Amino acid sequence: MPVSPASFHTPALPDTGAGRFCTPPFVLLDTYAYVTNRGNATKAAALTRTGQTIAVSFPVEPPGVSYFCVHCPGLKDDKFFTEPWVVHSPQDDVLLLGVCMRSYNLEVDFFVYRAGRHPTLQLVHGLLDIHLNHVNWGSIALVPRGDDGERFVVAAIGHTETSGQYELFLFDSEPGTSTVRVLELAMSSPAPTVAMIKPNRVTILGAGEVGFVDLWNGIIVCDVLSEDPSLRFIPLPKLLPSNNAHYGQRFPWRYRNVVFAGDGLIKCVEVEHRRRRVVHEIPDVSDAEVLYDSEFRFGAEEEEYTYENLGWRIITWSRRISSDSWHKGCLVDVDEILVSDPSHGVLFPELVDDDARRELVAGFPVMGVDGGDVVYLTCKVEPEDTKAWVVAVNMANKTVEALAPFSAERSSIQGYLNYISCALFKHLNTSV
Repeated sequence: MPVSPASFHTPALPDTGAGRFCTPPFVLLDTYAYVTNRGNATKAAALTRTGQTIAVSFPVEPPGVSYFCVHCPGLKDDKFFTEPWVVHSPQDDVLLLGVCMRSYNLEVDFFVYRAGRHPTLQLVHGLLDIHLNHVNWGSIALVPRGDDGERFVVAAIGHTETSGQYELFLFDSEPGTSTVRVLELAMSSPAPTVAMIKPNRVTILGAGEVGFVDLWNGIIVCDVLSEDPSLRFIPLPKLLPSNNAHYGQRFPWRYRNVVFAGDGLIKCVEVEHRRRRVVHEIPDVSDAEVLYDSEFRFGAEEEEYTYENLGWRIITWSRRISSDSWHKGCLVDVDEILVSDPSHGVLFPELVDDDARRELVAGFPVMGVDGGDVVYLTCKVEPEDTKAWVVAVNMANKTVEALAPFSAERSSIQGYLNYISCALFKHLNTSV
């Protein structure tokens, strides 16, 4: 996908002081970079494979959507094939980033960014030996290995032409070599067909285990640090009724998401825009006393129908990795959400108008990595709006906890948003 014109200038970080709650231990980070120079104390630089200097920085502003910037001094903007992106955020202070230049023949440079008082950016030499063209970019994991934080494994999984069989790609930073293994999905797992499981998210489950998440279907769990890795499958909860119409479409994170909350607990969140089909019956001609020629229609008449909007709702589920079942957490209907802070109505009037709130374009749900009950939604008045809002809903007490505007210009052009909850914030030195 080519670089969006909106990616060459950064949006202004909003003033979120009004109605703001205490700073969370994470940020909502847009996974696609802005190709521009905006430096602060988070800035770190490295060399690409061709010797080009590349710098990365992270302006942040929780609870809204934060972003990061990538800049290559002296390099023309059109040399980027697509926006650099966050491949994976495995732990508090580390990110795996991908950069693709037009001169690379669609190959990717991968960098490890480490936050802290003196942030660093490291080119991952040799990672191109892994055949990443077999997998979705969203299903690549960076797995720390060892206690010093320097050694890591990059893991990815892709399906084969044989049902239930997958290829596991592994790159070990020490000694810088890669391997490919063909694995069978454990027979004790539900047996999805090869066409069904296409991971588009990854989550670190601890003790070397990685969850490769297909948000439409389920999670393939693999201990990628094991000498003898195996695969098992955890199905996700069934979709809410209206979301079945979207099954298999691109960007499933419009509707649902998954987070690992620690202590073996996985959480799933889903947003559904409910609607009801209203059938308009064929008029009974026997009720008429006179039939005019102007009312004649060729062919048989068919029932017509429209859809009635019933608003939207949010549901959460949770389970232990070792469990065989999901347990419902909270179910909140849009009409039940309380807006108790008066400043929220000033900032976002549609949020406090019951009818307008029901019509909001709400989606892209995210739960924090802290395992709390707050769900973060993106809300727009109209799909094409270039301004959007992050609305933090406490599912336990059905209350809006926080509200922050952000620029959605790129989503209006390309039709998607992609952000993650990332604990990198607490390790960033954001002073100028």
